[in-house]
Amino acid sequence: MSRGKFVQNTTVTFATGILSLLIGVGTSVILARVLGPEGKGIYALATLLPSLIVTFGNLGIGPATVYYVARNEFNRKEILGNNVFLSLGVGAVGIIAGLVVVFFFGETVFPGVPVAYLLLALVLVPVEIFSSYIRCVLLGAQSIKEFNYVQITQSALFLGFIALALLGLRGGASGAILAGLATWLLIDVMTFRLAMKVAGGISLRLNVSYIKQVTKYGLQAHLANILGFLNYRVDMFLVNGFLGPAAVGLYSVGVGLV
Repeated sequence: MSRGKFVQNTTVTFATGILSLLIGVGTSVILARVLGPEGKGIYALATLLPSLIVTFGNLGIGPATVYYVARNEFNRKEILGNNVFLSLGVGAVGIIAGLVVVFFFGETVFPGVPVAYLLLALVLVPVEIFSSYIRCVLLGAQSIKEFNYVQITQSALFLGFIALALLGLRGGASGAILAGLATWLLIDVMTFRLAMKVAGGISLRLNVSYIKQVTKYGLQAHLANILGFLNYRVDMFLVNGFLGPAAVGLYSVGVGLV
């Protein structure tokens, strides 16, 4: 990569981060003001469930995809197609794992959070996994502009859907979760189309060698990712266990501002 290209990509990425931050603040303000402490806490805890499942079930496939796309060791069409297969399989397992948690450990792990919200939040699992597996194809191909375009579009769409669901339709916590689902679905379609363009199409031929290697590579760094995620999320379980969802709502806003 030339120096000029590197500077350009860095500038675009920095600007995207700033814009996403500003849009995220607006989204957080709407969530906090409309849902209130308890509603915000329930929303934060309900969406924490799919985040945990996605983090544990990610298997490090995303970073591994970046590595193998950049190396050109496998055909990009096959990488894209096999990542679709992997996302479907991991997403299905994630849904099953989530149902087990909700029905057998829900009251213990998520006290004060209605089961309906936890079940609704589970629909986020497959769409988030699909996005993480496909989006990394763009990053591996050094399509930085496209990657950042997806990032900023996701932030803007989520703000728009949150405003519609909470300010327009008064949908409450369930409306906020559905706003997230609508955002992820549109982003998945956009990301897939961009990845298809970068890869030159898609091959649905199962490549066992690629699946073995990408999983092996991903698992090497996956444990560190899990520990890092838990380090930033286990506090919400503690706050909810001692003080309840309303305290989580206040705490999540404070942590977000920090």
